[in-house]
Amino acid sequence: MKKTTKILGWDAARNSKDNGFCLLTISERNILVEIKEWDIDDPSISEEFESLDFICVDIPLGWPIAFQREWENGHPPANQFSDDGFDRTFKRATDRFIKATTKTQVLEVGAEKIARASVQTIHRLNSLVPNWREHTAVHTIDMNLNHTQVLEVYPRATIENIRLQKAYPEKKTKNGMISRSYVEKVLTDISNQQILLFWPPSMLDEFEQADNLVNGHQFDAFIAAITGLMIFQGHEDYSFFGCMDIKMVMDRVNTSDYIQKKGYIDYIKENDLQSAYLEGWIWVPFKKLP
Repeated sequence: MKKTTKILGWDAARNSKDNGFCLLTISERNILVEIKEWDIDDPSISEEFESLDFICVDIPLGWPIAFQREWENGHPPANQFSDDGFDRTFKRATDRFIKATTKTQVLEVGAEKIARASVQTIHRLNSLVPNWREHTAVHTIDMNLNHTQVLEVYPRATIENIRLQKAYPEKKTKNGMISRSYVEKVLTDISNQQILLFWPPSMLDEFEQADNLVNGHQFDAFIAAITGLMIFQGHEDYSFFGCMDIKMVMDRVNTSDYIQKKGYIDYIKENDLQSAYLEGWIWVPFKKLP
């Protein structure tokens, strides 16, 4: 095993200034947490990416298969969509799964700002990690660490699933800042569950702050990195499921009328592994099933 492991949390955005980065450097006796103020469009940043083991990025890394097919002939079909068909056209399989299990709405890749950010991020990955598609985790996660592995994550869903306290609302401003009290509550939950065993004494102070607000891009990058850390280290209370595990999960977690009507129980089919490589797959921690 390598002496150190590097996990990058990346809150991706189209504009360089709106990207957030958090680097975890893991050794046998310590975890170094660093908020990085990188310019993602600076060519020299490629040297930083070459040493990474995991890149946990908060952005859709693909488009719904149904959406791609609708536009193969240059225009959508004339027939009326059913509710389920409309949902599948604009939501990936992983988006529908996250909504069913966490009640968290994933931002659709087809939305204008997300679409632009997704395409820009994919271009940046192509430049920084040329073979990243070959090592994107959608089914299982390779712990051999022979290459940089890319994982799509969703900080909001991670927070929802590890939350110990009563529901605390997320409050973001237009310029990407987030309330300090919200961050404090999330950090308390992470600390209480010993997710980050070597806890920096003043983690809250690591983030850029102003007027009781915290840089939301840096904070989301931190949660993205923590998600990767939970996968790498393992956690006695949580599991992560790839796209081929979902049928088993859905049979056991929740079979409410809402989920059955939306078709969440049976949407995983034999070819979904290949579909997930094209659509992307979100890795989220779930409480271990009894």
